[in-house]
Amino acid sequence: MSTNSEKTNLGRNKKKTSVKPKVNSLSILSNEALFNQLNDAILIVDKNFSITSVNSKTEKIFGKKKSLLINKNVSRFLIVGGNSKNQDVTNILKKIFASGKKSKEFKFKDCKITLSKNKFQSVNCSMTAIKNDSGKTEYAAIVLSVKEEKGSDKNKSSDFNFEIPGFIYRCANDKNWTMKFITDGCTSITGYRPADLIENKKISYNNIIHPDYRKLVSDKWKKVLKEKEYFEFEYPIISRKKELKWVWERGKGIFSEEGKVLYLEGFITDITERKNTETMLLLKNIVFESAISANSIADIKGRITNLNAAFLNLWGYKSKSENH
Repeated sequence: MSTNSEKTNLGRNKKKTSVKPKVNSLSILSNEALFNQLNDAILIVDKNFSITSVNSKTEKIFGKKKSLLINKNVSRFLIVGGNSKNQDVTNILKKIFASGKKSKEFKFKDCKITLSKNKFQSVNCSMTAIKNDSGKTEYAAIVLSVKEEKGSDKNKSSDFNFEIPGFIYRCANDKNWTMKFITDGCTSITGYRPADLIENKKISYNNIIHPDYRKLVSDKWKKVLKEKEYFEFEYPIISRKKELKWVWERGKGIFSEEGKVLYLEGFITDITERKNTETMLLLKNIVFESAISANSIADIKGRITNLNAAFLNLWGYKSKSENH
Protein backbone atom coordinates (compact mmCIF):
# COMPACT_ATOMS: atom_id res chain seq x y z
CA MET A 1 0.00 0.00 0.00
CA SER A 2 1.11 3.56 -0.69
CA THR A 3 1.65 5.98 2.15
CA ASN A 4 0.00 9.40 2.21
CA SER A 5 3.31 11.05 1.33
CA GLU A 6 3.76 8.70 -1.63
CA LYS A 7 0.23 9.52 -2.85
CA THR A 8 0.99 13.20 -2.49
CA ASN A 9 4.19 12.86 -4.51
CA LEU A 10 2.40 10.85 -7.19
CA GLY A 11 -0.27 13.53 -7.39
CA ARG A 12 2.34 16.24 -7.73
CA ASN A 13 4.18 14.35 -10.45
CA LYS A 14 0.98 13.70 -12.36
CA LYS A 15 0.04 17.35 -12.19
CA LYS A 16 3.47 18.42 -13.40
CA THR A 17 3.45 16.19 -16.49
CA SER A 18 -0.07 17.26 -17.46
CA VAL A 19 0.76 20.95 -17.59
CA LYS A 20 0.88 22.23 -21.16
CA PRO A 21 3.51 24.81 -21.98
CA LYS A 22 2.14 28.24 -22.79
CA VAL A 23 3.76 30.11 -25.62
CA ASN A 24 3.51 33.74 -24.55
CA SER A 25 3.61 35.56 -27.90
CA LEU A 26 6.66 35.61 -30.12
CA SER A 27 9.70 34.45 -28.20
CA ILE A 28 11.91 35.61 -31.04
CA LEU A 29 11.13 39.20 -30.07
CA SER A 30 13.73 38.83 -27.36
CA ASN A 31 16.47 38.42 -29.97
CA GLU A 32 17.64 42.04 -30.03
CA ALA A 33 20.39 41.35 -32.55
CA LEU A 34 17.70 40.71 -35.14
CA PHE A 35 14.98 43.08 -34.07
CA ASN A 36 17.16 46.15 -33.70
CA GLN A 37 17.30 45.94 -37.50
CA LEU A 38 13.54 46.09 -38.04
CA ASN A 39 11.98 49.32 -39.26
CA ASP A 40 8.77 48.70 -37.33
CA ALA A 41 7.71 48.73 -33.72
CA ILE A 42 5.98 45.48 -32.75
CA LEU A 43 3.69 45.13 -29.76
CA ILE A 44 2.09 41.85 -28.68
CA VAL A 45 -1.24 42.25 -26.90
CA ASP A 46 -3.30 39.69 -24.96
CA LYS A 47 -7.09 39.32 -24.70
CA ASN A 48 -7.18 41.89 -21.91
CA PHE A 49 -5.54 44.39 -24.30
CA SER A 50 -2.42 44.42 -22.13
CA ILE A 51 0.96 44.69 -23.82
CA THR A 52 2.89 41.47 -23.16
CA SER A 53 5.94 41.91 -25.41
CA VAL A 54 7.63 44.64 -27.42
CA ASN A 55 10.77 44.79 -29.53
CA SER A 56 13.53 47.32 -28.95
CA LYS A 57 12.30 49.46 -31.86
CA THR A 58 9.13 50.11 -29.86
CA GLU A 59 11.20 51.63 -27.07
CA LYS A 60 12.96 53.89 -29.56
CA ILE A 61 9.77 55.13 -31.25
CA PHE A 62 7.85 55.63 -28.01
CA GLY A 63 10.81 57.08 -26.17
CA LYS A 64 9.94 54.79 -23.26
CA LYS A 65 11.66 51.89 -21.58
CA LYS A 66 10.13 48.47 -22.09
CA SER A 67 9.17 48.31 -18.41
CA LEU A 68 6.89 51.35 -18.85
CA LEU A 69 4.95 49.61 -21.65
CA ILE A 70 4.65 45.99 -20.50
CA ASN A 71 1.35 45.10 -18.76
CA LYS A 72 -0.17 48.48 -19.71
CA ASN A 73 -3.40 48.73 -21.71
CA VAL A 74 -2.51 49.48 -25.32
CA SER A 75 -5.30 52.07 -25.60
CA ARG A 76 -3.22 54.36 -23.38
CA PHE A 77 -0.64 54.71 -26.14
CA LEU A 78 -2.43 54.24 -29.47
CA ILE A 79 -5.08 56.35 -31.21
CA VAL A 80 -6.51 54.72 -34.33
CA GLY A 81 -7.97 56.70 -37.24
CA GLY A 82 -7.94 60.33 -38.30
CA ASN A 83 -8.77 63.26 -36.05
CA SER A 84 -12.49 63.14 -36.90
CA LYS A 85 -12.77 59.35 -37.00
CA ASN A 86 -10.88 58.14 -33.97
CA GLN A 87 -11.65 54.54 -33.06
CA ASP A 88 -11.12 52.75 -29.80
CA VAL A 89 -8.28 50.33 -30.44
CA THR A 90 -9.86 47.81 -28.05
CA ASN A 91 -12.95 47.54 -30.28
CA ILE A 92 -10.74 46.58 -33.21
CA LEU A 93 -8.82 44.08 -31.09
CA LYS A 94 -12.12 42.51 -30.00
CA LYS A 95 -12.87 41.76 -33.67
CA ILE A 96 -9.45 40.16 -34.08
CA PHE A 97 -9.90 37.95 -31.00
CA ALA A 98 -13.41 36.98 -32.14
CA SER A 99 -12.26 36.06 -35.65
CA GLY A 100 -11.95 32.33 -34.90
CA LYS A 101 -9.89 30.44 -37.46
CA LYS A 102 -10.32 33.16 -40.07
CA SER A 103 -7.39 35.50 -40.42
CA LYS A 104 -8.32 39.10 -39.67
CA GLU A 105 -5.99 41.93 -40.56
CA PHE A 106 -6.69 45.61 -40.04
CA LYS A 107 -4.66 48.48 -41.49
CA PHE A 108 -4.83 52.16 -40.66
CA LYS A 109 -2.82 55.01 -42.17
CA ASP A 110 -3.91 57.81 -39.84
CA CYS A 111 -2.88 56.75 -36.36
CA LYS A 112 -1.06 58.40 -33.50
CA ILE A 113 0.95 57.15 -30.58
CA THR A 114 1.16 59.07 -27.34
CA LEU A 115 4.72 60.10 -26.54
CA SER A 116 3.82 62.39 -23.66
CA LYS A 117 0.84 64.37 -22.41
CA ASN A 118 0.64 66.73 -25.39
CA LYS A 119 3.06 65.10 -27.81
CA PHE A 120 2.08 62.59 -30.50
CA GLN A 121 3.75 60.73 -33.36
CA SER A 122 1.98 59.88 -36.63
CA VAL A 123 2.26 56.21 -37.56
CA ASN A 124 0.89 53.60 -39.92
CA CYS A 125 -0.67 50.70 -38.06
CA SER A 126 -1.60 47.11 -38.82
CA MET A 127 -3.10 44.53 -36.49
CA THR A 128 -2.94 40.77 -36.98
CA ALA A 129 -3.97 37.69 -35.02
CA ILE A 130 -1.44 35.26 -33.53
CA LYS A 131 -3.03 31.81 -33.39
CA ASN A 132 -2.23 28.70 -31.38
CA ASP A 133 -2.05 25.10 -32.65
CA SER A 134 -5.84 24.72 -32.67
CA GLY A 135 -6.30 27.89 -34.70
CA LYS A 136 -7.62 30.04 -31.86
CA THR A 137 -6.40 33.61 -31.48
CA GLU A 138 -4.50 34.00 -28.22
CA TYR A 139 -2.61 37.20 -28.98
CA ALA A 140 -2.70 40.09 -31.41
CA ALA A 141 0.32 41.76 -32.97
CA ILE A 142 0.31 45.49 -33.58
CA VAL A 143 2.91 46.72 -36.05
CA LEU A 144 3.65 50.45 -36.15
CA SER A 145 5.80 52.25 -38.72
CA VAL A 146 6.74 55.91 -38.43
CA LYS A 147 5.28 58.18 -41.11
CA GLU A 148 7.59 60.68 -42.75
CA GLU A 149 6.26 64.22 -42.82
CA LYS A 150 5.95 65.71 -46.31
CA GLY A 151 8.64 68.23 -47.09
CA SER A 152 10.52 67.35 -43.95
CA ASP A 153 14.12 66.19 -43.76
CA LYS A 154 13.64 65.06 -40.20
CA ASN A 155 13.77 61.37 -40.93
CA LYS A 156 16.51 61.59 -43.57
CA SER A 157 19.15 61.74 -40.87
CA SER A 158 17.33 59.27 -38.66
CA ASP A 159 18.70 55.80 -38.06
CA PHE A 160 15.39 54.40 -39.34
CA ASN A 161 16.69 54.84 -42.89
CA PHE A 162 19.72 52.63 -42.32
CA GLU A 163 17.93 49.51 -41.22
CA ILE A 164 17.53 46.26 -43.09
CA PRO A 165 14.15 45.66 -44.78
CA GLY A 166 12.68 42.42 -43.55
CA PHE A 167 9.91 40.68 -41.67
CA ILE A 168 9.41 38.34 -38.78
CA TYR A 169 7.23 35.27 -38.85
CA ARG A 170 5.83 32.37 -36.90
CA CYS A 171 4.97 29.30 -38.94
CA ALA A 172 4.08 25.64 -38.55
CA ASN A 173 6.72 22.98 -39.04
CA ASP A 174 4.97 21.47 -42.05
CA LYS A 175 5.70 21.08 -45.76
CA ASN A 176 4.03 24.40 -46.58
CA TRP A 177 5.66 26.42 -43.76
CA THR A 178 2.09 27.51 -42.96
CA MET A 179 2.28 31.04 -41.62
CA LYS A 180 0.56 31.79 -38.31
CA PHE A 181 1.92 35.30 -38.00
CA ILE A 182 3.91 37.51 -40.36
CA THR A 183 4.70 41.22 -40.35
CA ASP A 184 4.02 43.74 -43.12
CA GLY A 185 7.61 43.73 -44.35
CA CYS A 186 6.80 40.58 -46.31
CA THR A 187 4.87 42.65 -48.87
CA SER A 188 7.85 44.67 -50.11
CA ILE A 189 9.94 41.50 -50.40
CA THR A 190 7.49 38.86 -51.66
CA GLY A 191 4.73 41.02 -53.12
CA TYR A 192 2.18 39.21 -50.95
CA ARG A 193 0.30 40.71 -48.00
CA PRO A 194 0.37 38.96 -44.61
CA ALA A 195 -3.28 37.93 -45.10
CA ASP A 196 -2.32 36.18 -48.36
CA LEU A 197 0.19 33.98 -46.57
CA ILE A 198 -1.43 33.34 -43.19
CA GLU A 199 -2.97 29.84 -43.19
CA ASN A 200 -1.94 29.61 -46.89
CA LYS A 201 -4.96 31.70 -47.84
CA LYS A 202 -3.66 32.55 -51.33
CA ILE A 203 -0.24 30.96 -51.39
CA SER A 204 2.03 29.04 -49.05
CA TYR A 205 5.50 30.31 -48.23
CA ASN A 206 6.95 27.07 -49.58
CA ASN A 207 5.51 27.90 -53.01
CA ILE A 208 7.33 31.24 -52.94
CA ILE A 209 10.70 29.54 -52.42
CA HIS A 210 12.45 28.76 -55.71
CA PRO A 211 11.68 25.11 -56.63
CA ASP A 212 15.39 24.21 -56.81
CA TYR A 213 15.85 25.25 -53.17
CA ARG A 214 12.72 23.88 -51.46
CA LYS A 215 14.33 20.58 -50.50
CA LEU A 216 17.53 22.33 -49.40
CA VAL A 217 15.54 24.61 -47.07
CA SER A 218 13.56 21.66 -45.71
CA ASP A 219 16.67 19.52 -45.13
CA LYS A 220 18.44 22.41 -43.42
CA TRP A 221 15.50 22.94 -41.03
CA LYS A 222 15.34 19.21 -40.22
CA LYS A 223 19.03 19.25 -39.31
CA VAL A 224 18.90 22.33 -37.06
CA LEU A 225 15.70 21.19 -35.32
CA LYS A 226 17.29 17.84 -34.54
CA GLU A 227 20.31 19.61 -33.07
CA LYS A 228 18.21 22.47 -31.58
CA GLU A 229 20.40 25.02 -33.29
CA TYR A 230 19.64 28.23 -35.18
CA PHE A 231 18.63 28.05 -38.84
CA GLU A 232 20.64 30.35 -41.13
CA PHE A 233 20.39 30.09 -44.89
CA GLU A 234 20.40 32.13 -48.11
CA TYR A 235 18.04 31.10 -50.89
CA PRO A 236 16.07 32.57 -53.81
CA ILE A 237 12.34 33.22 -53.89
CA ILE A 238 9.92 34.07 -56.69
CA SER A 239 7.92 37.21 -55.91
CA ARG A 240 4.32 37.86 -56.88
CA LYS A 241 5.63 39.78 -59.93
CA LYS A 242 7.69 36.71 -60.90
CA GLU A 243 10.92 38.44 -59.90
CA LEU A 244 13.83 36.37 -58.63
CA LYS A 245 14.93 37.67 -55.24
CA TRP A 246 17.43 36.41 -52.71
CA VAL A 247 16.65 36.31 -49.00
CA TRP A 248 18.57 35.51 -45.84
CA GLU A 249 16.64 33.72 -43.10
CA ARG A 250 17.55 33.23 -39.46
CA GLY A 251 15.17 31.29 -37.26
CA LYS A 252 14.74 28.68 -34.58
CA GLY A 253 12.33 26.06 -33.37
CA ILE A 254 10.07 26.69 -30.39
CA PHE A 255 9.77 23.48 -28.37
CA SER A 256 7.39 22.19 -25.71
CA GLU A 257 8.69 20.80 -22.42
CA GLU A 258 8.38 17.34 -23.98
CA GLY A 259 10.64 18.35 -26.88
CA LYS A 260 7.88 18.65 -29.49
CA VAL A 261 8.26 21.39 -32.10
CA LEU A 262 5.45 23.90 -31.57
CA TYR A 263 6.41 26.56 -34.10
CA LEU A 264 9.24 27.96 -36.13
CA GLU A 265 10.03 31.62 -35.61
CA GLY A 266 12.47 33.82 -37.40
CA PHE A 267 13.46 36.82 -39.47
CA ILE A 268 13.76 37.07 -43.26
CA THR A 269 15.48 39.91 -45.09
CA ASP A 270 16.12 40.84 -48.72
CA ILE A 271 19.75 40.35 -49.83
CA THR A 272 19.14 40.63 -53.59
CA GLU A 273 21.28 43.74 -53.97
CA ARG A 274 24.17 42.09 -52.16
CA LYS A 275 23.83 38.95 -54.29
CA ASN A 276 23.79 41.02 -57.49
CA THR A 277 26.94 42.81 -56.35
CA GLU A 278 28.63 39.46 -55.64
CA THR A 279 27.66 38.24 -59.12
CA MET A 280 29.11 41.36 -60.75
CA LEU A 281 32.35 40.95 -58.80
CA LEU A 282 32.53 37.31 -59.88
CA LEU A 283 32.07 38.29 -63.53
CA LYS A 284 34.76 40.96 -63.20
CA ASN A 285 37.11 38.37 -61.71
CA ILE A 286 36.44 36.03 -64.61
CA VAL A 287 37.26 38.82 -67.07
CA PHE A 288 40.37 39.68 -65.08
CA GLU A 289 41.53 36.06 -65.07
CA SER A 290 40.94 35.91 -68.82
CA ALA A 291 43.05 39.03 -69.26
CA ILE A 292 45.90 37.46 -67.30
CA SER A 293 45.81 34.34 -69.45
CA ALA A 294 46.05 36.39 -72.66
CA ASN A 295 49.47 35.78 -74.25
CA SER A 296 51.42 37.38 -77.08
CA ILE A 297 54.81 36.62 -78.64
CA ALA A 298 57.01 39.40 -80.01
CA ASP A 299 60.30 39.40 -81.89
CA ILE A 300 63.46 41.21 -80.77
CA LYS A 301 62.23 44.45 -82.36
CA GLY A 302 59.05 44.36 -80.25
CA ARG A 303 56.78 43.40 -83.14
CA ILE A 304 53.96 41.01 -82.15
CA THR A 305 54.21 37.81 -84.16
CA ASN A 306 51.61 35.61 -82.46
CA LEU A 307 48.51 36.07 -80.24
CA ASN A 308 46.28 33.65 -78.39
CA ALA A 309 42.45 33.75 -78.50
CA ALA A 310 42.15 35.35 -75.05
CA PHE A 311 44.37 38.24 -76.12
CA LEU A 312 42.36 38.78 -79.32
CA ASN A 313 39.04 38.63 -77.46
CA LEU A 314 40.33 41.02 -74.83
CA TRP A 315 41.10 43.69 -77.45
CA GLY A 316 38.10 42.98 -79.64
CA TYR A 317 39.94 41.41 -82.60
CA LYS A 318 39.26 38.19 -84.48
CA SER A 319 41.71 35.61 -85.77
CA LYS A 320 42.06 34.92 -89.50
CA SER A 321 40.20 31.63 -89.12
CA GLU A 322 37.23 33.42 -87.50
CA ASN A 323 37.09 35.97 -90.33
CA HIS A 324 36.66 33.20 -92.93
